[in-house]
Amino acid sequence: KGTLALRDGATLARSKAIRLTTAGARLDVGTAGLKVTRSLSGKGTVKGSVTNTGTVVAGLTVTGGYTQGKQGELVLRKKPLKVNGAVKLAGGLDFAALGEVGGPAEKITVINHTGRSKNTGTFTGLREGAKVKPADTTYRISYKGGDGNDVVLTATKPGTSSVAKSATGSGAASASGAEDTHTQNVGASADSGLGWWPYALAVGMLAGLAVPMSRRRRNNRRRGGRHAATG
Repeated sequence: KGTLALRDGATLARSKAIRLTTAGARLDVGTAGLKVTRSLSGKGTVKGSVTNTGTVVAGLTVTGGYTQGKQGELVLRKKPLKVNGAVKLAGGLDFAALGEVGGPAEKITVINHTGRSKNTGTFTGLREGAKVKPADTTYRISYKGGDGNDVVLTATKPGTSSVAKSATGSGAASASGAEDTHTQNVGASADSGLGWWPYALAVGMLAGLAVPMSRRRRNNRRRGGRHAATG
């Protein structure tokens, strides 16, 4: 715990690695910043800017800007890399330690960019919205997450689109099935296998009833006429 001041800046060469082992540890690299060619890790704070062409492990706080070159790599950890200054990205993002994040999560913050500037560049092969599947969960990466400029991984919901499609398809099938059933019920009256003769019989019976009724009416009229003439 304490502060290591490198007033004129510093370079961590291939034979040098630095680890800030406690949250209170502080590395002051001055205005020239720190160039990492091997590794930088830990829980502390780097006061100044960091240029990474080696390996930086997330969990640190950088008060200045963070620039990652094509040869650089950021290793994902449970806590994000916190950067107050400008963020310029290239190089790799290592998911090997994803288990330390705590298993599958809805959202993982890779870089917590507390500054107001937009991020520049992307990790190699990971453009905005690209899918990554480091373990059993598929994530989409965004450089516009959080408050607008954080780098985040958001878990996709496997099957969401297919479920929606399936639900829509199921609804369509149900509607279609109901219509077909209705059509079949209506058709059952005519296509029940009895043929057309029940209808003819019914019509004949109605006609048979109608004929006697008409005769009775005519006879009644004639009788009424005779009584009137006799009177």
